[in-house]
Amino acid sequence: MVLCAGAFGCYAAQGSLPGAQGQGYDLNLSYSRTTLKAVADAITQQVGIAFSYETALAGYPMENLEVSEKGATIEAILAAVFTPRGIDYRVVDKVVVLTRSTRPVPAASAAAKSEVKGVVRDAAGNPMIGVTVTIKGTLVGVSTGVDGGYAIPADGNATLLFSYIGYRPHEEVVGRRTQIDVTMQEDELVMDEVVVVGYGTLKKRNIVGAVENLSGDAVENRPNANITRSLQGQIPGLNIVQVDGKADHAGEVTIRGVNNTFKARVSGGEKTNKLGQGGGALVLIDGAEGDMGSVNPDDIASISVLKDASSAAVYGARGAFGVILITTKDPEKGKVRVSYNGSVSLHRRTVIWEDNVVTDPVQWVDAFRESYLNSSPTATVPSLFNNYMPYSNAWFEELKRRRADPTMDNYDIDANGNYNYYGETNWLKEIYKSVNYSTTHAVSIQGGREGVSYYISGRYYNQDGIYKVGEETYKKYNLRAKGSIRIRPWLTLDNNTSLMSSKYHQPMVHYGQQVISRQIDMFAFPFALLKNPDGTWTQTAAKTGYAAFAEGTSWQENNKLEVANTTTFNFEFVPDVFKVSADVTYKGSRWSRDRMENLYTYYTGVNVSGQDNSFSSLENWTYRSDYISTNIVGTVTPKLGADHDLNVVAGWNLEDYDYRTQKTYRQGNLYPSKPSFTLMDGEYYSTTSGGYTWGLVGFFGRVNYAYAGRYLAEVSARYDGSSKFPSSSQWGFFPSASVGWRLSEEPWLKPHVEGWLDNFKVRASIGSLGNANIDPYQYLETMTASGSASIAKSSVIINGQNVPYTSVPSLIPDDITWEKVTTYNIGLDLDLFHNRLSFTGDYYRRNTTDLYTVGPNLPQVLGSAAPYGNYASLKTKGWELSLSWRDSFNLGGKPFSYSIKGMLWDSRSWITDYYNETGDLTTYYKGMEIGEIWGFRTAGIYASNADALNGPAYNFFKNGEMFRAYAGDLRFVDVDGDGIMTKGNRTLSNHGDLEIIGNQSPRYQYSINMSLNWNGIGLSMLWQGVGKRDWYPWTESGFFWGKWNRAYNSLMKTQTGDNVVRIDKSTDNWRVTNMDKNPDNQTGWAESNWTNLRRVNYMLDNMHKCRGRVSDEIYNHYEGVARFWRAWFYYDKVQTFGAVPWYDFTIAASDKEAMMKPRDSREYVMDKVLEDLTFASTYCLSDAKFTKGSALINKWVALAFKSRVCLYEGTFRKYHSREPSSDKPWQAEYNADNKFLREAAAAAKEIMDKGPYSLVTGDVKTAYRSLFTSAGLLTQEVIFGREYSKELSAFHETSWYYYSPTYGAKIAMTKKFMNTYLTTRGTPFTDIDGYQTIDFIREFDGRDARMAQTVISPTYKMKISGRERLYSPNWKVTRTGYHPIKWSIDDDADNVLSKAASWNSLPILRYAEQLLNYAEAKAELGEMDAAVWDQTIAQLRSRAGVTPVVPDKADPYMEAYFLNTVTDKWILEVRRERGIELCLEMGLRWDDDMRWHMGDLLTSDNNPWTGIWIGNTGYTYDFTGQSTDDNGDPVPDFYIRPGEDTEHSIAISNTGANQTFSLNAAGNIVWEYKRTWGEKKYLRPIPQTAITRNPNLEQNALWK
Repeated sequence: MVLCAGAFGCYAAQGSLPGAQGQGYDLNLSYSRTTLKAVADAITQQVGIAFSYETALAGYPMENLEVSEKGATIEAILAAVFTPRGIDYRVVDKVVVLTRSTRPVPAASAAAKSEVKGVVRDAAGNPMIGVTVTIKGTLVGVSTGVDGGYAIPADGNATLLFSYIGYRPHEEVVGRRTQIDVTMQEDELVMDEVVVVGYGTLKKRNIVGAVENLSGDAVENRPNANITRSLQGQIPGLNIVQVDGKADHAGEVTIRGVNNTFKARVSGGEKTNKLGQGGGALVLIDGAEGDMGSVNPDDIASISVLKDASSAAVYGARGAFGVILITTKDPEKGKVRVSYNGSVSLHRRTVIWEDNVVTDPVQWVDAFRESYLNSSPTATVPSLFNNYMPYSNAWFEELKRRRADPTMDNYDIDANGNYNYYGETNWLKEIYKSVNYSTTHAVSIQGGREGVSYYISGRYYNQDGIYKVGEETYKKYNLRAKGSIRIRPWLTLDNNTSLMSSKYHQPMVHYGQQVISRQIDMFAFPFALLKNPDGTWTQTAAKTGYAAFAEGTSWQENNKLEVANTTTFNFEFVPDVFKVSADVTYKGSRWSRDRMENLYTYYTGVNVSGQDNSFSSLENWTYRSDYISTNIVGTVTPKLGADHDLNVVAGWNLEDYDYRTQKTYRQGNLYPSKPSFTLMDGEYYSTTSGGYTWGLVGFFGRVNYAYAGRYLAEVSARYDGSSKFPSSSQWGFFPSASVGWRLSEEPWLKPHVEGWLDNFKVRASIGSLGNANIDPYQYLETMTASGSASIAKSSVIINGQNVPYTSVPSLIPDDITWEKVTTYNIGLDLDLFHNRLSFTGDYYRRNTTDLYTVGPNLPQVLGSAAPYGNYASLKTKGWELSLSWRDSFNLGGKPFSYSIKGMLWDSRSWITDYYNETGDLTTYYKGMEIGEIWGFRTAGIYASNADALNGPAYNFFKNGEMFRAYAGDLRFVDVDGDGIMTKGNRTLSNHGDLEIIGNQSPRYQYSINMSLNWNGIGLSMLWQGVGKRDWYPWTESGFFWGKWNRAYNSLMKTQTGDNVVRIDKSTDNWRVTNMDKNPDNQTGWAESNWTNLRRVNYMLDNMHKCRGRVSDEIYNHYEGVARFWRAWFYYDKVQTFGAVPWYDFTIAASDKEAMMKPRDSREYVMDKVLEDLTFASTYCLSDAKFTKGSALINKWVALAFKSRVCLYEGTFRKYHSREPSSDKPWQAEYNADNKFLREAAAAAKEIMDKGPYSLVTGDVKTAYRSLFTSAGLLTQEVIFGREYSKELSAFHETSWYYYSPTYGAKIAMTKKFMNTYLTTRGTPFTDIDGYQTIDFIREFDGRDARMAQTVISPTYKMKISGRERLYSPNWKVTRTGYHPIKWSIDDDADNVLSKAASWNSLPILRYAEQLLNYAEAKAELGEMDAAVWDQTIAQLRSRAGVTPVVPDKADPYMEAYFLNTVTDKWILEVRRERGIELCLEMGLRWDDDMRWHMGDLLTSDNNPWTGIWIGNTGYTYDFTGQSTDDNGDPVPDFYIRPGEDTEHSIAISNTGANQTFSLNAAGNIVWEYKRTWGEKKYLRPIPQTAITRNPNLEQNALWK
């Protein structure tokens, strides 16, 4: 570039200067040190002559210049000023041309080597610490101290170089001086740095758009095949998504956005949705559109990213997705310089898959088997692995045997000559490398002389493949030649030619164009071998593609050649004021893709072979594109004074693009190693061709203005026309405007911040752009027959020939126009501490309208799909932050510099308009956030089959052939509460239980860059990633648990052991045995659980709106109802988890403090629960309206529940010495005077004294059980319950639960518990001599009547098929012989025993429980006496036909039962009575064991599953004592025999193995099942997901 000081006209070539003929001029110059430009400007101002010189000469130092001339000639002035200082001059067209002299300049006499000292100060006179002072051209250097002083040994001819981050480098020639003081000037480079923008450059300080500039150094030395990879993480808002590590895959580049396409699963496959015309960032290389992959990274001088519409507006229709401007290095004049850079680099995969998969074939097959067998009770292992590799149990046993003995062969040959494999092959390790290498060689040559300069560079890049087997190579060559010739002082010709050639060869799977990763997923079983014993390929090797890779005759090769040339004429009509550039670019690309597929023979037996494909083939694609572009750009920068800075750009742009492609395909390769269409014999072949052209013309302009360096403004616009649109909408106008304010330059602020604030700029912009990325010809009706062919042969035969045909064209829209992108941007730029610290922040909103997409659905009678058009709109919001620090100092006497830069950015997009009348969720809809994932919410897993049946029903989730869940399956949340998991019709108005469960768009992208340099040794590091992104595996995601309820093929090590559920299938009620190993599997903390609390609090927070509309009495009643349910919620949470966070208000989504609070203490929470229940029991009403039917909350329900809760908490604190959540002693202030026990007694007593309830009495043989089998609730005793009705089809599954061998928990009472039932005399059964050997028939004689109403007795009858029959225990259900019937209906007429068809209503709170609560509370308080006994226990026993004898001592049997932890007679009798009266009700027995600290009762050591006594006298047993019943039907006997358990027989094993029947020494049946207990199990662990979201919760103490 030529710089000229002053103005000049176009004079004759040999004209003379003014004053050359003797005219005299006055000149006064006085400088100790300045630059050539400053001197030339001064002479122009004083004398009026113009100068021309190279930019590089502008900063040439001019020292000790003192000139005072009167009447001197121009020649004398020039000779006095320039000649002594090494500058030559000559006159051309009346312009003085200055050049560096080639004559030696006399050097100053050198002083003897001595120490030079001095002080370095800033412009304000302050000493500067840490300034690096070096002798130029050497490594000798020092740093200034705290006083700014330095001392360095130097010769007289040495030059001292002073450098400091944020300041201009400063040079001083030593000469004779020994004291050199220096004043450093702030480095205006940061603010005066010239940044490449659209069609020109601007000073960085004057930029008001969102522009990010990156030096070429950031990508120059990175060992990547493509600069796209080098740019990843370098610029906020520049999003680059890499698909894989292959060298020719550059990645997807977007600016401030993400891909908005998505796939949806639909019936019969998948549906791909695309919104808009698409497109990516516009990439311009030296002003011409290009491909980043074609650029040599070593050639890059700078990269500018224009992110907002204001910055990119001059590119109009091409800049809708942002613009990336790549500027290559310009030639530097001077001596010829040759540079070489070479590197060898190692690339390692971030995830080494092969190290994370299970390769042990036994473990793999076992997991494969379990995945099937655990899916449902009827499931079996398939006879083929993935439908091709045989499986049998015998083979599996042989596999285990051979893997256990390493001396055995890893194969055998069966009787039919077929191979069986027993190997261990890590197919991933056999196919993939963990590391690969690349080599780079780069060389450049540059130089020139006055008026001529050149730069030539070349680069060779070679990267080997990612495959361990097969040939994979990538080679790339770059060549660039740039030159500049100054034809006239005002005219320069530049030329830029580049060439890129690449070749990528890779092995291919030999059929179907499959990728090898999918083949591995489908067929690569670890027990299979690569080759058979005779060296032939195994079927697995062939199917995976390994054979094709290894033989190397199935491959794909891509070749690409790209040549580009840009010729530019630069006219500088008025130096530094007015210039015009005109350029023309041609870019031609030629590339091809050849694909070869051949056949491979495999052997499954010695003489049994096959091939996976029926043909071989060769395919050739050729592509050609030609691109021509021309630009004419004028720039005016008038000199308006020091305070005004104006830059005006206007221009014209024309582009033309032509694209052609052709494909040739044929089958039948004769010679696999010699691909040629002439060496083929296949009859099938095809040829297709296609292409398109388009043109674009645009007019653009931009005006930038800055006043006093403080107030900045920019206006720009572009008017574009495109051939891709119909004539009515070919043209589009796209304006923009932006403003900025540099507060740091304000006079009222600058004096206060001058020492530390270098730049403080706020900016705002608005602008619009168009998008013309639509395919050409969309507005034309085109006729297509098949694929891209307009005419094709039909299957119709006329006159012996297939006649050609074409089709009616598809509908086209009435009009197609530009997609329009309008962007609003505000930003902040800060530079502090002499530009060491820099910050940039941007917030933007982008509205995209007229998106090209599918139109509204039209009536079917139209006979055509709706045409595409401009029907949709989108909005995007985002922000970007970057913070950097850089500094330098001397380390070990050597210069050290470092920098660190952190970036964080985020964006979200929403659909604001889209045609979707039905709200179809398989496509876009108005209000949709891009990236939404619709699915089913989960709440852990089911612990057992019984647990699963309590969950919602399925109508499309399938286990085997069953639409139902089992133990270990995901617990899906029934969002709509209809009792069944559905997806509705997948619309917004009817989406069933589907909801938004995540978003796959990347969020909070970040990057950290660091660099260090010391003494010429450098190190750079980059970390980049995504802070949040939800991902849902598609149907075939190899390393994830697939849709087949098992590992897709690769079994990950993370999917083994306790990381997956373990199922105990010893009973029909399967259960998960390792729930406690994974706290995240615990239920009760999911959002769906806490939703209940939110509903209650929402009512309480908002019910005040009804005050005044209802009476205070009614208002208080419903507040009491709400607080009752809050107490119910928290009681369950405290029982489950202990301490929990207490919330008595509706949490707002913005209330982070509330959501992230730690847990409140258990004592605090239970006090709040007590407050709620006290309020409810005080204010809830008790009149008939609220007590009818026992299904409404009323005063008595609140009191009954309060009694239960307070008894639980009071006894829990008594028998647990420490609060288990914290493992700390109880807080005494919360438990004064046994508060909870007294509240329990008081609540129960109020019901006893004032409530309308009493015990149901009558026939002692039926009264008790009638409470649980009646159609309606018996409100005489039932305080609260759940009503069911046959007439209303309201059913439950209780009878099924207790009778089904395939459902339920096989609950049965133990002999130890049954012994606690008293005799009718009121004495212990265990006082009878020989009670241990009383058999089942006699065991019920003279006993508490509730015993025969709780379990099947010898006289129990069931109505079966309409006839009442004796019914004995079913041994496929019971495990002890004590088969529960308390809740069951004695009639199978409604199939109540085989499905959820029970209609009996279920009590929840009974008056009997209140009697027990009162008695126990009084006993625990030490206040129990005969009077209390008569009021409570005596009544219960009397109803059961038991004489209510007041105990005179503790029963030894009961003492032993409770492990000798209790000796109080009253407490023991109350516990006996609770166990009997409340047996099988609402988990109360479990609650009792928990609060009494009796978890040890659950162990098999303390309480084995001991059943009925049968002695050891034979192998049959009679349950009824009669051979037939009253109807004459035979009564089945009970058999003990080897084999499987049946309804009336069991198989006895005396091996003591877990989960088997045996006989103990006493002759009792024992179900051997190992059960353990631990102190921590009194509470469940807090789920890990909850702690991850809120670490303040912390884990329960004993679970840490």
